[in-house]
Amino acid sequence: MRLKLIGLPAFCQCFVLFLLAAVIFLAAFHFTVPAAYAGVNYVIPVRGTVEYAMLSFIKRGLAEADKAGASLIIIDIDTFGGRVDAAIEISKLLRELKKPVVAYVSENAWSAGALIALSTPKIYMCKGSSIGSAEPKNMSDWSTDEKMVSALRAQFESVASAMKHPEDLAKGMVDKDIEIKDIKPKGKLLNLTFEQALKYKLSEASVSSIDEVLALEHAVGSYITHEQSLGEGVARFVSDPIVSGILLNLGILGLTVEFWMPGHIAPGLGGIICFALFFWGHTIANAGSMLPLLLFIIGISLIMMEVFVIPGFGLTGLLGIGLTFGGVYLAFPDPHEAVKVVSVSIILTTIIIGVFITYFPTSKMFKQVTLSASITGGSGAKMENIKFLGKTGVAITDLNPAGRAKIDGETVQVVSDGQFVAKGVEVKVVSDEGNVITVTIV
Repeated sequence: MRLKLIGLPAFCQCFVLFLLAAVIFLAAFHFTVPAAYAGVNYVIPVRGTVEYAMLSFIKRGLAEADKAGASLIIIDIDTFGGRVDAAIEISKLLRELKKPVVAYVSENAWSAGALIALSTPKIYMCKGSSIGSAEPKNMSDWSTDEKMVSALRAQFESVASAMKHPEDLAKGMVDKDIEIKDIKPKGKLLNLTFEQALKYKLSEASVSSIDEVLALEHAVGSYITHEQSLGEGVARFVSDPIVSGILLNLGILGLTVEFWMPGHIAPGLGGIICFALFFWGHTIANAGSMLPLLLFIIGISLIMMEVFVIPGFGLTGLLGIGLTFGGVYLAFPDPHEAVKVVSVSIILTTIIIGVFITYFPTSKMFKQVTLSASITGGSGAKMENIKFLGKTGVAITDLNPAGRAKIDGETVQVVSDGQFVAKGVEVKVVSDEGNVITVTIV
């Protein structure tokens, strides 16, 4: 697939692609589910992995509940856990609420989910549910660090004390070394069934539905369930470390190929879409901070100037690379996760680009791409695209295969016909499509 922007230089073509990405990025924020402002009680579901995108979702839910005038907020929990830092932020939000709030454990409140449940004054547990198992793990190797255990144990104890829940039970969920008579032997993590939670006064009652919670709380009327917006759904998906790494690899590869062979929209547009998804998801997950995206755009713009405008590659290009990866780094809420994902992405992308540069220029596919003007033009081809056809000039940069040459007194962006062309070598134009000029060694 090829984009023909007749008369536009490669720099302008890339700029148009970035404008398109900006439109996609800004429009994405409008795909949200409108808030409902009727009803008395509000249910905010906590499903799946606890991470920063969930924090954003819960923040919006609490704000909507406040605007709706909800008299009771129910946190419906079913999660195996997730990020401790995100759970602590959610815990703080719930503890600072001015409106009545209770937790309803519909299935599992493990790890980070247990902290969220403990952050409400009352916990109701559905029959068949459980709560506990909150030992912190290092995400890189799943090891347990005593410092992490000690800090999280203190956090659980502090939250339980503030919300008037049994502190020993809260500590036992985090620390294996704590022994609790009749319920938790030393060396095991505490995980309570709904019956045990009721027996040891962690839960208020065992229930079968949210309606039973409303009845026990003497809440009048029906309830509204807070819905996840399209943006939040995409954010939770693309902010996953594995998905983020894939998007970064594809984005870097796509833009590299576009800079290398300007005028072919597929790699450039694909790379921009990958980066747009990456920053869209992480911007929503990070509560709308635009700084990472701004740094990334400035960095890419500097790289484009270095490649298409300024001869050679120097300070401007290096600064652009630094700002680009700085923007990507700041998009992650966790510095350790950022270093890991970005490092892996750089290594994999370098390998892929190396293979691409080594084998693609000599492939039949490359020759079909760069010499397709006569095929795509057909009998109806326009003659205005043959300004330089047949003329000779000199390469003013290395062509590997893209670069710049001076032809007929003009400096233009060119692509070789598949071979490496050193700076200063005389070349001849064999194809001129207006926005893609192909040359060969004379």
